[in-house]
Amino acid sequence: MAWIKCRSHKKHLPPITSTSKGHLRQEAQGIRSTKTKQLTNNITLQNRDSEEKTHNCFLTLFAKPEGTSFTDLTGRYPYKSSRGNQYIMVLYDYDTNAILVRPIKTRNASELKNKTIELLIILQERGHPPKLHILDNQVSAQLKHALLKNKIKYQLVPPHLHRRNMAERVIQTFKAHFISCLCTAPPDFPATEWDLLLPQSEVTMNLLRNCRYNSSLSAHAALFGVFDFNSTPLAPFGTKCVIHEKPSNRTSWATRGTDAWYIGPALEHYRCVQCYDPKTRAIRISDTVQYFPQVVPFPKITTEDLLRNTAQDILAILNQPLPAAPCLNLGDDTRNAIQQIATILNRAVTPTQLPKVRTQQPTSPELDPVPLPRVQPT
Repeated sequence: MAWIKCRSHKKHLPPITSTSKGHLRQEAQGIRSTKTKQLTNNITLQNRDSEEKTHNCFLTLFAKPEGTSFTDLTGRYPYKSSRGNQYIMVLYDYDTNAILVRPIKTRNASELKNKTIELLIILQERGHPPKLHILDNQVSAQLKHALLKNKIKYQLVPPHLHRRNMAERVIQTFKAHFISCLCTAPPDFPATEWDLLLPQSEVTMNLLRNCRYNSSLSAHAALFGVFDFNSTPLAPFGTKCVIHEKPSNRTSWATRGTDAWYIGPALEHYRCVQCYDPKTRAIRISDTVQYFPQVVPFPKITTEDLLRNTAQDILAILNQPLPAAPCLNLGDDTRNAIQQIATILNRAVTPTQLPKVRTQQPTSPELDPVPLPRVQPT
């Protein structure tokens, strides 16, 4: 299918309430204040044009040393998952600006140690080995020993001063993103399967964040490489779908598909997705899935978009013709006619916005329609 350029209002999905439910915040104070500013005698207004301009440049370095990471634990989730998970471990890597999340069952010291080391190993395998890890002041001796064993220095935040841990602010960002994603799921999506949606939420959140040391890269690209949407398709959270049953796994008169829920992409497979089967309560990987969204509409290309894109392409070719194309050697009359047609098509609006045209009845008696003769019964 050829790539079709869309207008600016067609590039993104229309606004939905699920985004506001996750990212809505209190309006800041001092915006368009109605209070009059009073100047004291010691303060004088200076003309901005009289300020001297200099050629001094200032370079801002990283506020944190290279290889700094942070971890913290979220509060208890309202629903206990079917796998027993109740909390979420959040790791923040300062260099790549990436956020990694993992579900966790309890706040046990051994489990906290295992999840923290698991996340730090991911950074090390991806070429960003952690050198300094900042933790909460309430940390077990097992985790301290595990960090020193892996040659990672650790630092504890001051008691009752958790803002030193940047993971506290990252948790707010993750919760806002995860809540808005959960609101896009259908109401009948099983609430006990929330932990299955964490992998895709991690991917989509890092794709929206810029890398700290290279703003042209996303946080996901800096840590895991460029994300290929063509080989790894994505869909909205919890979308109802039908998984195709292969002929070798079904009988001759059995249904060709099984009802399931989309939970995320299969990153280790090519063009495959992961789905949750409510009957078997198992995760299935399939390459043929048909979606049935209820909340988020999929973008569609209308006839108006095709006409506008065609008109814009015609105008672009006529204004900047290719010298090597012999078919563009048109006469002035033909060129002007095509350009006028393309301009009219480009200005066209939808049929629903067109004004109604009144048809005037002919006034000449010669042009009046002759009424049909009535058939008299014999």
